[in-house]
Amino acid sequence: MNKLFLFVILTTALVVVSCGKNTEPKRFEKIITEGSWRVGKAQFNKQNKTTVYSNYVFHFMPNKDIKIYGASDTISGAWSRGNDKKPLIFYMNFSQSYPAYIPLDDDWEVTYLTKDEFKLWRNDNNVSEDEIIFRRKG
Repeated sequence: MNKLFLFVILTTALVVVSCGKNTEPKRFEKIITEGSWRVGKAQFNKQNKTTVYSNYVFHFMPNKDIKIYGASDTISGAWSRGNDKKPLIFYMNFSQSYPAYIPLDDDWEVTYLTKDEFKLWRNDNNVSEDEIIFRRKG
């Protein structure tokens, strides 16, 4: 009985540790490059800016390009990711000719990842807490 109890405790501890918020870089890359994404939430400087991005569809290409398609325009950028998983950092870079996308132009911590959603968080020197949630376009 004691061995079974110890086995259950150790197995549970292993599952809890492995289910933390650490995201494998290659898994993240595989997920985001499959399909299209929409912004489900965009908050900058404690202001909700979701509507600025809600009519655009994001494609994170395997070649590290970002293509954002709107009703009448296409916006281009680039992305990359760090190699560490504690935390995984996701970088987005857009041209200065797209002012609405400058707030996205930074390094972001990946705080949540599933096949249908990922969350990015930025703490800008404790001045603001910014968050973006991408949801797979269905």
